[in-house]
Amino acid sequence: MQWHRTWKLRFPEAWHECILHDAKGEKHIADVRTPDGVVIEFQHSYLRAEERAARELFYRDMIWVVDGARLQRDLPRFIEGAREFRSVGKGVFQHPFPDEVFPKLWLGCAAPVLFDFGMPANREAAAIVRGCLWCLLPQTAGQAIVVQISREAFLRNAHEKAMALLFLPLRMQLQQMLSAQRERNRQDNLRTLAAMIQKRQRKWRPRRQWRPTGPKRRVF
Repeated sequence: MQWHRTWKLRFPEAWHECILHDAKGEKHIADVRTPDGVVIEFQHSYLRAEERAARELFYRDMIWVVDGARLQRDLPRFIEGAREFRSVGKGVFQHPFPDEVFPKLWLGCAAPVLFDFGMPANREAAAIVRGCLWCLLPQTAGQAIVVQISREAFLRNAHEKAMALLFLPLRMQLQQMLSAQRERNRQDNLRTLAAMIQKRQRKWRPRRQWRPTGPKRRVF
């Protein structure tokens, strides 16, 4: 497939079709393996979820580069979802519903997935895609964390410091940020619950029984 070949040709031939073997002697052929051991798999055709997970488990330090416009609905779905992106840092965005942005197959990956949407002819789509790659990080707390990266930056990092494309420091930072947010939410919920209990207790506090306030009558 031309898309697949074009991507591979952006890397030195010595890095192509790297053969590795697992503990059982089974052969695995990586599309590209950088000198520091990061595997880059280019995926255009359909891939079974089991095969995807097996590659991630074997290669570990790997990234996917996926043809984001393989199916007719893929690009429109991303464009619609990108309108709801919330910035959480420079070039880093958050979306609460990953399935509204990306194909189901690529949700829940253990490795970063970079989507290549090409250069859309539609002006609005082109303005959103901006000729960049859009990286879906391994999901945290059900959120889609997406990193925008230019093709030039991707290729430069892949050639010089491919480990940076695993986004490990960013993933750790985001994990800490989301953990802190969950703790704040928990504390807010506890305070809200306590306020509701106090309000209910005040509402249902038994009223004092009425008693006459005049002088007591003497009984003879």
